[in-house]
Amino acid sequence: MTDIKYKGHILKVEFGHYMGKRRAISLTCKEDGFPFSKATVNLPEYDRFYGEGFVFIKNYSENKGILEALIEHDIVEPPIETLSSSFIEKAAVYQINGEYEEGIFVTKLKGGN
Repeated sequence: MTDIKYKGHILKVEFGHYMGKRRAISLTCKEDGFPFSKATVNLPEYDRFYGEGFVFIKNYSENKGILEALIEHDIVEPPIETLSSSFIEKAAVYQINGEYEEGIFVTKLKGGN
């Protein structure tokens, strides 16, 4: 696990999974252990296009700026695509940095840059 600074808080970055094995990134306040935010969204309709090492980051509304913090701390790579869903305005697709993969092999989507 690693810590990041975001909106004046020191947060622990925690990796988990949604149903269907899509990776999830949660942020927890280091000081008190309370949940702060979920950086990712689950878009199962796109699972067939992206391997397990890819995550969908919501970088607007209450999560504005989270993308920059995750890239700055080498948690995710720069975005490869922006997607829309019936549930959210838009979410960009990111590849998890290999150091934080926990053994999952990551491949880039062909032509997805």
